[in-house]
Amino acid sequence: DYLARLKLDGSVDGSFVGQPNGRLDTAALQNDGRLLLAGSFQSISGTATTNYARVGTNGLRDPSFAGTNASQNISSLVALPTGKHLA
Repeated sequence: DYLARLKLDGSVDGSFVGQPNGRLDTAALQNDGRLLLAGSFQSISGTATTNYARVGTNGLRDPSFAGTNASQNISSLVALPTGKHLA
């Protein structure tokens, strides 16, 4: 599986390193540019997290995100303008 961020010209942005080691089912972009990810994976770019994670604008897992390690698959995410989210 592969996750990429595209530049304005459509080329892949190599500075974005967020790679799940399994299936990515859904994603939601937060107002601050961070990305919520959910699917069936056990790590993001080698950092352990189960099925649910938030990555920063560089693609690295956000260690301050308390929503990691979901025991069930999440099929839909919504980022709210308040900074909260629905899963």
